[in-house]
Amino acid sequence: MKKPISPAVLLLGAAAAAMAVLPAYAAPEAAASPTQSPAAGDAAAAEWRALEQQAKPQQPPAEIQQKGMESPEGQKWVKEEVERLKGVGEKAREFYSRHPDDPNAKQARLLERMVLEIRARFGDAGAKADLAKREEELLQLPSITKQERFQIRAQQVLRNAKNAGDLETGARELLAEFPGEPQVYQLLLIAAMQSNDPERTRAMVEDIRKSNAPEQVKAQAEGMMKTLDAVGKPFELKFTALDGREVDVQKMKGKVVLIDFWAMWCQPCVAEIPKIREAYKELNGKGFEIVGINLDSDKEPLEKFLKENGMTWPQYFDGKRFETEPARRFGISMIPTMWLVDKKGILRVVNARSDLKGSVEKLLAE
Repeated sequence: MKKPISPAVLLLGAAAAAMAVLPAYAAPEAAASPTQSPAAGDAAAAEWRALEQQAKPQQPPAEIQQKGMESPEGQKWVKEEVERLKGVGEKAREFYSRHPDDPNAKQARLLERMVLEIRARFGDAGAKADLAKREEELLQLPSITKQERFQIRAQQVLRNAKNAGDLETGARELLAEFPGEPQVYQLLLIAAMQSNDPERTRAMVEDIRKSNAPEQVKAQAEGMMKTLDAVGKPFELKFTALDGREVDVQKMKGKVVLIDFWAMWCQPCVAEIPKIREAYKELNGKGFEIVGINLDSDKEPLEKFLKENGMTWPQYFDGKRFETEPARRFGISMIPTMWLVDKKGILRVVNARSDLKGSVEKLLAE
C-alpha cells in the first residue's frame, strides 16, 4: 500500500488538497466577528484574505510542464512549491494563535493541517508528528462539523494503512463511527483494488454494490465485479495496434503477458513506465510480453511519447479514453490497471502493479 510517491503525483495531491480546503473557508465578507471591534475585525479579515490568496496552489511554468515533472527542473519546482506552502502553514498557525475567536480560526487550522499533510508525504518527520497533534486538536474543537471530522478521520485511515487489509479495517471502523456516510465506500473501493485476496475483494465489492455509496463508486464496483468474473478464464483480446501490428492475446500462449491500461494524462501511469520498461528489458527474453491499452484521445502526441520513452510493445488506441472497447468490456474505471495473463492464456493477476517483476517471474516459472 505504501509506495514512494513521485514529485509529480505529490504536486497534484498538493493542488487537490488546497483546492478542497479553500472552498470550506468562510467568505471574507463574513469574517468579522460581532464580538470584535470593527477595527480588529477588519484587520483579521484583511489578513485572512491575504492568506487565502497565498494558499492557492501555483501552476508550474509551461516549459517545466513540457520537460515533465520528473525532470530535475520539475522536481526543483515541486520542492520550492512545498517550501512555499510550508510558509503558508506557518502563517495559518500564527493567524489562529493571534485570533483564536475569529470565525476563520478553524479554517486556518484546517489549512495548516493540509500543509502538514503535504510535508508528511515528502517524509518530513517533524511534520508527521505535528500533523498528529494538530488533527487531535481539530477533532476536539466544539465547532468542528461532522463532515470536517470525517475528512480528518478518513485521511488518518489512508495515512496509517500499510496494506489493503489495514485499509479495509479502517474503512469499516469509519462506517461504525459515521453510520450512513456514503464517502466511506470510496476507501473500501480503494482497499478492494489493492487487495490480492479474491474472496476479500469480492466481499468488499458486494458490500459497496448493496450500499448507499455514490453512483460513481458503485459504477466502479460494478467494473471491479467484471474484473473478478474474468479472473481464471481465457483472456480474449484481438486488435490492430497503433503501429499496424496484429495482436491476439490467445495466440501468445507460452508467454506471460502484461495487459497495461494507461494514459499519458495519468501521472501514476507515467510514474510506472520506468518499472515496466525495466521488467520488459530483463524478462522479455524469458517469455514476457506487454500489450498496452491506451486511454488517451490524441494520436500524434501518443506516438511521440511512445518513441521518447522506449515503449516498443503494441498499443491499442482508438481515442475514446474510458469508452474504448476493452475498457468498457472489462469494466475499467480507474488507471493504472495492470493485469497478467499466464502462459496458458488465462487471466491470473489483476493487481500486477504491486509487484510486477515478482508476479511475472512467478508465472514464468510455472
